[in-house]
Amino acid sequence: PMLRGLLRLLRKSRYEKSDILQILRLFTVDNLLLSQIDDVEFLQQYGDIYTTIWQGRQFDALDVMTGLLLDGKVSCGRRQFLQLYISLAAVLEQVPAFIFGKMQLAWNFLEENSLEECENIVAELENMGVADCEELDSLRNEIALKSSD
Repeated sequence: PMLRGLLRLLRKSRYEKSDILQILRLFTVDNLLLSQIDDVEFLQQYGDIYTTIWQGRQFDALDVMTGLLLDGKVSCGRRQFLQLYISLAAVLEQVPAFIFGKMQLAWNFLEENSLEECENIVAELENMGVADCEELDSLRNEIALKSSD
């Protein structure tokens, strides 16, 4: 109840957001997944996912997050969303979700013209043995196109 109340306050913006973030950090100090979140937009938009993870229902949260990504319904707080998704997949040892999240993050970096970060993810995926993948080939081609501009 307390956590939901804090998230509601954050949505209503009645109080200083940094103060509410500090209180949320105190609640989640022992939760490595949630303690990394410092994006107010993410918390305002995806407070239910945050609460689900806090309640220990990580698989449920991963399922919801996967659905949102597949449906293209993640816009605000996208980088924070993807970083949490990747961390959650890693903790739960869900390799396909981890790779999917890394691919999504690479595309996100590409859209932001952060080519070095995108290239780093491509290299990481190649080191994991994901070299023969159509989507990875598409990423490489897009990187090459943007690099030549």
